[in-house]
Amino acid sequence: MPESNLTLKKIRQLIFAAEAESKRLSLIIDEKLVADMLNEGYGFDKIVGQIGLPIKKVRYIAKKLHISAKPHFKYKVIVSKTGQLIYSGNYRN
Repeated sequence: MPESNLTLKKIRQLIFAAEAESKRLSLIIDEKLVADMLNEGYGFDKIVGQIGLPIKKVRYIAKKLHISAKPHFKYKVIVSKTGQLIYSGNYRN
């Protein structure tokens, strides 16, 4: 069958359109998963480990949706002379 055949061209167009739609739906699903996990407090590394997306894609989605990962560290501020606790964040006394 020659490359210029109209039927062959239409079949190729349908296949490419179906692939593009599949990629678009996949991106929407990935965006929803990443957004939900970031809102629950997961970090980029945990999202990458659970979903299996590349870290660049997770960061891109987060930037696109204006969502940032919450920090996962504990700290407390203590007066050195008295030992009095001034402030603590995510830290259980």
